[in-house]
Amino acid sequence: MNFKTVTGIVFAAYLGCGCINIEVAPKQPPVVVVPGHILTGEDSMVIAEIDAAFTLNFENDRVRRLSSIAQRPGLSPTVQTYLAARALRNISFDNNKVHVLILLIGNPAFCNAAKQEILTNLKKISFDSNKQSILSALEKRGTLAS
Repeated sequence: MNFKTVTGIVFAAYLGCGCINIEVAPKQPPVVVVPGHILTGEDSMVIAEIDAAFTLNFENDRVRRLSSIAQRPGLSPTVQTYLAARALRNISFDNNKVHVLILLIGNPAFCNAAKQEILTNLKKISFDSNKQSILSALEKRGTLAS
C-alpha cells in the first residue's frame, strides 16, 4: 500500500466515526476570599446573583442588576468585596464601573475590605476623571467603622 491509499483509508475511517464535539468551558471568575469572613448561605446566594448578572448579554443589563445589588442594605463584607472585584475586572466601560462602585460606596454597610479592594485595583479604571470620581466618593464617605 502506498501513502495515498493509507491516508485515504484513515480519512474515510475518521469520517465514518461520527461527529466529534469539542466544548470549551467558560472562564470562571476568580473567587475572592476575604480573610476572617465566613461565607454564609445568604452570601452564597448574593454571589450567585452577581455571577448570574455577568451572564447577561448586554452590559447595560448587567450594570442594572449589579446596581440593584450594590444598593441592598446589609451586604456583608465578603459580598461587597466580591462585587467590587467583579465590577472592576469584568465591566467593560469605565463609566459603568464608576456607577456601580459609587452606589456600593454609598451603601450604609460599605466596609473597609471593599474600600481596600477598590483602592488596590483603581488602576483597572482607565481615565483619571473616573478615578477622581471614585476617590471623591470615598473621601466624602469618610472613615469607616469596620
